[in-house]
Amino acid sequence: MDPSIIVQLIVNGLLIGGIYSLVSMGLTLIWGVMNVVNFAQGELLMIGMYIAWLLNYFFGFSPYLSVIVCFIGLFLIGLIIEKFLVSRVIELSMAARIYVTFGLSLFLSNLMLMLMGAQVRAIPSETSTLIVGSIFIDVPHLISFVFSIFTAFGMYLFLMKSRTGKALRAVSQNRVVASSMGINVHNMYLIAFGIGAALTGIAGSLIMGYYSVTPTVGTAFMLSAFAAIVLGSMGNFEGAFFAGLIIGVAETVGGYFIGPDLKQAASFVILVVILMIRPTGLFGKELGKERVKQEG
Repeated sequence: MDPSIIVQLIVNGLLIGGIYSLVSMGLTLIWGVMNVVNFAQGELLMIGMYIAWLLNYFFGFSPYLSVIVCFIGLFLIGLIIEKFLVSRVIELSMAARIYVTFGLSLFLSNLMLMLMGAQVRAIPSETSTLIVGSIFIDVPHLISFVFSIFTAFGMYLFLMKSRTGKALRAVSQNRVVASSMGINVHNMYLIAFGIGAALTGIAGSLIMGYYSVTPTVGTAFMLSAFAAIVLGSMGNFEGAFFAGLIIGVAETVGGYFIGPDLKQAASFVILVVILMIRPTGLFGKELGKERVKQEG
């Protein structure tokens, strides 16, 4: 096989992996701070995509100009969901939290089906390609990837340097100790869920530059994002970013060799193999016992 084909597949995978990384980072932030698996993360992405489409349809905004509106909009939606829904079950069992977020995903997808219909919506755009040697780089994908890199770097600085970011990390490590140090744990839950949702808003806006949206589009992205956070070690922000890129490459290469309909199978095969070798994921530590103690 021509090596340039492999390089092309890897480049394509990295570009789409940037979107997976954004969704995965939001998902792992919510899990790391709140110990909640948000099964509605894909539907929040779908809402971000619809917001970008509506802004283009009524005001002519490009998806890249819609990023700020989608970020703020999904942040506010995340705050509302956490305040009036997730907070009611945060102290209950893991099963209760799963039922609530899974039910929320069904509600949101059916709500958008009722409001927007089942039609495929897309933003008309002119496709342009950047040629580097023998590699073809789709410009909308490249712009999305660059946005993803800057967003990930900004979130890293926020978590590492800001007072709120340090408080979020403290709660993720041990909420009991964090509370005893004067950190309002419930406020951190609110902020974590809001930011986790806002990251999907950015991803949804960016992906509308080359993708279409329907009320059920979030399911496929949720599966890939979930594979990424497990691969990168649940609760590990940096791990989710790099694992999202790995999943993107795995699906692109797998889609080329075994067909696009089975591309997600490749990422899950890699996930299973890595977990057999390293059960805590690529970037994981033994966090399970600490979680059990906090739950108890």
